[in-house]
Parts: sequence; C-alpha cells; structure tokens
Amino acid sequence: MQSVGSFFRTFSFRLLRDKFACFWLLIFPMLILGILILIFGNLTGDQFSFNSQVALIDDDQEEISSILTGVLEEIAEAENGWLQLNSYQDLEEARAGLGAGTYQAIFRIPPGFSREIMDNVSGQFRGQEVLPAGIEFYFREGEQSSEVTVTALNQVVEVFTGELYLETGLMLPAQRITAHSQMVEVRTEEGVSFNYVNYIIPGIILMAFLSTGMEELVTNLTVPRDRGILRRFFATPLQAFQYTGGLILYIVVIAAVQLLIIYWFGRWAFSAQIDLWSPLPLFFTLYSLLVLMGVGLLIATLARNASAAGRLVNIVFYPMMFLGGLYFPLEGMPGFIRLVTAINPVTYLINGLRESLGVFPSSTSLELNLLVPGIWLMAGLILGLKKFKWEAGQ
Repeated sequence: MQSVGSFFRTFSFRLLRDKFACFWLLIFPMLILGILILIFGNLTGDQFSFNSQVALIDDDQEEISSILTGVLEEIAEAENGWLQLNSYQDLEEARAGLGAGTYQAIFRIPPGFSREIMDNVSGQFRGQEVLPAGIEFYFREGEQSSEVTVTALNQVVEVFTGELYLETGLMLPAQRITAHSQMVEVRTEEGVSFNYVNYIIPGIILMAFLSTGMEELVTNLTVPRDRGILRRFFATPLQAFQYTGGLILYIVVIAAVQLLIIYWFGRWAFSAQIDLWSPLPLFFTLYSLLVLMGVGLLIATLARNASAAGRLVNIVFYPMMFLGGLYFPLEGMPGFIRLVTAINPVTYLINGLRESLGVFPSSTSLELNLLVPGIWLMAGLILGLKKFKWEAGQ
C-alpha cells in the first residue's frame, strides 16, 4: 500500500506543477458549464421533444375504428415518425400516465364511433341532419408539446374523415364532416418542469470524466512505457499492480474533485437542484468513471506507442463527447450518426445518470444503460489484462 500511495503522490504533485493540465481538468469544465447555461439556459422541455408519446384507447372495436387505429399505427411506424403509440384498455390508467408526464396526449375512440359514422352516411340518403362523430383527446394543461400533439392528431382525424366520406361519393371536399374533439384537461399533482441547468450538469460531469478516466489513464500508461520509465520502475521490487493501483487512485481522486467542483459551482452560480448523493446517481457516476477507464485501457492496449495512443484518444474522445448526448438529445439524427450513438457507451451512461437524477427521461432502458457500457468495460479489462505490454517494442 505504501508503494501505491507513493505513485499516487507522484501523479498528484506532477499535476499540481502542470498549470495547463490543472486548467483543463479542473477549470475548463466550469467554463463550459457557464457558457452553455448562459447561451441555452432558457431552453424548455418542449424544445427537447422530438416525438410525441400518445396513449391509444379503442373502446369502439369496430371496423371503422380499426381502420383509424391502423392509420395511426402506419404514421407511428414511418421512419423518423413523430408519433409513438402505446395501447391501453383502461382510461384511468392512461390518465395516470398522462398526469405523470409519460405521455403527451391520450387518443380515445369512444364506444359507438363506427355506428355514428354509418349513421352519418345513411342520414345523407334520407336527407337528415348530419351530426359529427366523436373522438376524445386528453392533454396536459399549459404544456405546449401536449397541445401541439393534440392539434396534430386532430388534423389526422380530419384528413381521415374527409377521405372516408369522399370514398362514399356522397360529399364534396368542402362539405366533409370533421370529427368532434372533446378536450379534457388533466392536471398533474406534482408538475415537473424542465431545467437546462439540471440537465447539463450530468453531461459536464461525464465530459470531465472522459478527460480524467480515459485521457489521463492512456497518457500515464503509454508515455512512461515508451520512455522506458516503467521498465526502470519494474527493475526494482516495485510491481505493475502497485503502479496501476496508484494511477487508479489518482484518477478516482481527481474525478471526485471534478465532481465536487462542478456540482457546487452549478449550485452556487446557477441554483442547480440535483441530488447526486443518492445511491443510484452515485452508482451511475462511479460506473461511468470505471467504463471510461476501461475504454482508456482498451486504447492503451491497442496502440503500439504513445503517439498512436494520442491519435486514437482524439478519434474516440470527440465522437463520444459530441455524439453521446452530453449537451443535447440526439433523437432524429441521420442513420450513420444513430449507429455511432447506438454503440457509444456515453449515450447509455448519460441516459442512466439523468434518469436516476430525475432531470430527463431516458430514451433507453435501464438494462441497456447497464449492458452496453458493461460490454465496453469488460472488453477493456479482458484485452488489457491479456495484451497490454509494459515495455516498449514488445
């Protein structure tokens, strides 16, 4: 343990003497946090909504209502579609999801909808007054994304109804019947408002961990190896695990300092309100650091020398940072970018951290948020333990 502590002090004193490194590791994250908040701090949750989650209830279960639900499902299945459907049987259960913010709207086809349509058609043969068929929409009061979703759904119904009656040949387009919309306001007991300050702080924390967990580990493994420093160390009774232990302890301590600086700066300067000290956020924070260290070990293992390792770090660092959703959600991106985000461990780490903090819902499941980064971590550990060379030129 004494040797591990000695290596830890060596790394720490070297960092303190390097003002440039101190700036990038400890000061730069605060500057980025301040700049992003000052520029984008007025963004709202509505501006981060790239699709609409809608609860669908078909209480009619007849032929025409089935055609209408089929139209909605086709829209939902379209590539880059704006609509995400979730079928329900119970209205109260769907209302609970709406009130909790899970859905932007409820689309309900009430009993008798198909019969009302047929009555409208037959009424034209007899010259009777035509009454509109009824469709119910439920939305969240005062939430723009919810109201926009209802407006879009209403337009879908209008087009569907117009096409339906045009197929009968009984009506001109100007005389088509539009569905009657019954707007029902739903209030939440606890409103959760989006806050960009709370949203961006986890992203800045992971950005800092990218520098510390990945770059610092790669640099302190490959540069001393190429210079022959590690070979001279291990010519003494010192062992590789002691050097590695001191390096890991150094990285963990620096990451903890970064975490505290970013957290308290966010609270002091921008009144951030996040609870990083709960068990699940702390787990995702530590898990993120371990995964990024695993990626760093993988890079150090694959690179033949320090120069190649530096280039490889740059190749990996920027896609991980900018295509990992640290600063903005990445839904609706082109196909190639979606592929990069799908294999990027940072995508799942930031989703899991934000979900655990309650600042933004995760677009991926908890299982994926653990599994995909775990694959990267295991790949780094397995290849690193088997293939990493402690001497240059091996």
